[in-house]
Amino acid sequence: MIFKWAIVFLVLNPALIRSQIAEKPFPHRDTIFLSEVVVSQIKGKNKNRVAGRVLRGKVDHFLPGFAQPYTLQFARFFPHKDTYATTPFIASIRFITRTRQETAYFRVQLYEANRQGKPGKAMLDEELTGIARKGHRWTEVSLGKRHIRFPEKGFFVGIEWSLSKANETLIFNTFEPEIGFMVLDSANHSWVLKNKAWSQINPFQGEIKRFKHRYKHLAAEVVLSNRPAD
Repeated sequence: MIFKWAIVFLVLNPALIRSQIAEKPFPHRDTIFLSEVVVSQIKGKNKNRVAGRVLRGKVDHFLPGFAQPYTLQFARFFPHKDTYATTPFIASIRFITRTRQETAYFRVQLYEANRQGKPGKAMLDEELTGIARKGHRWTEVSLGKRHIRFPEKGFFVGIEWSLSKANETLIFNTFEPEIGFMVLDSANHSWVLKNKAWSQINPFQGEIKRFKHRYKHLAAEVVLSNRPAD
């Protein structure tokens, strides 16, 4: 009987449940984010899907921006799946960021896959601006009303640091925010742009002993929707 009254109390007090959820900390490092999570909203018939498997326990490496004589970008490839047919629109991209500043900025671009399977033509007329807030958190970059569909050949999400005075750190020639990377055993789907040429990521060579012969992958997720933003 006490158990039943407890259930009734919680049903009649949803604010209590919300407050408990809000107090949950950032997911523990061993939490696994599934490759596809579908969230449905009855009102307005919205349906969202999170594509791209981010293993929170594998986000073990963070990179700041560096002043380089060439453009440096990292990209992750997202292959198309038949299950995306019901949520074909790219709504936003999520990254794991870390910064000591109140806000730090970075740039985001989407790329089509070319015939060689490398990042090719830019899908956006202009780059998106990511705004990382202070702390260690998820940073979401919205595509707004661009109405971009998930390409059948898949696509790449690329990031680049904004090497501005506002993002400069106290460490010489480095810039915030730090971007999170998963450390995996394969180079599949991980790419880097150096000297205007894209190539698959090279393995760590011992500069970080525990990562030797493993590969960094941009910790990014794609949020898909069944309809474009109004």
